[in-house]
Parts: sequence; structure tokens; C-alpha cells
Amino acid sequence: MPTRATGTTLVLLIAAVAALALAPAKTDAAELIYPGAACQPSPSDNVDPDISHSAYGTYNIDPTYARGVYCPISRQNVSNITGLNTSYIRVYDNSATRGFSCTIYSMSSSGSLQDSATNVTSNLYTGATSLAITGISVSAAYGYYVAYCSIPNDYSKVNSYRIIEP
Repeated sequence: MPTRATGTTLVLLIAAVAALALAPAKTDAAELIYPGAACQPSPSDNVDPDISHSAYGTYNIDPTYARGVYCPISRQNVSNITGLNTSYIRVYDNSATRGFSCTIYSMSSSGSLQDSATNVTSNLYTGATSLAITGISVSAAYGYYVAYCSIPNDYSKVNSYRIIEP
């Protein structure tokens, strides 16, 4: 016949197993979300008055020409060598003359290219949309990622970007 202590231990054991079974599954993927305002003009446009920042993102206010920006990406899994899962750059394409283009680069710590992937808006004047960036399957341990976007004219902007690292 079980004793009271054995019965209490059994109840606690059942409760612990139930709590583990109901706990959400742990994922090893690191999902990072950045504001579009983190993007900075590309070096050739470094003092470009046509690039504007606000809480809503980074804008190209030039009425005619596209402008380039680099968007920093922090690594969470610094030993990862398998690239990125699908990542998303949320943009607003306000141009009637050109599309939006964004590329994510995977770089070694010494600055050599490991891999890259690009996506573009399919139409002119797309409005708000997300560019899914897939296909980055190689990264260097302790390397880095960076996104480059060519922002079309007429107040088009990078709103935010979401990076998913395995």
C-alpha cells in the first residue's frame, strides 16, 4: 500500500510531466526586427539630403532618382554557418517610374562575400509590401550580415526589416 509521501511524490511527478508537455516548444531560431530608420545612406550618398529618417522609416525624398541605403543586421547566433531563414524587408514603393530592390549580404569577419540574395517589387507604385529574401545558405562564424536597398524616388521608404537566423 502506497504511503502518503509516495502519493504526494507521484502527484508532483505527474504535474511536472504535464507542465513540460504543455510548455511551448523552444526554437533555436533568432528573429530580430529593426526599424527602417536604422538604414543609412550608402557611402557615395553619405551626405545625401534626399535621404530622410523618421519614426516611420528611411525615405528617399528625391523626385527623380533612386538612392541607396545600407541597413545593419546584428548576429545572435555568431557560430551559425548555414545562412539565414527567409527574411523580410517591409517597404513602401511610391514611385511610378522604378521599382524597389533589396539585397542581403552574408560576409566573413574580414569582409569577404559568403552569399547574397535579392528581391524586387514586381510593379511600379506597389505601395506597402514585404520583400521576402530567401536563398542565403552560407554564412561565416563570427561574420556579419548587411542589407542594401535601392529606394525608388518620390517618398518611397524602408519601414522595417525582420531577420530570422537559425
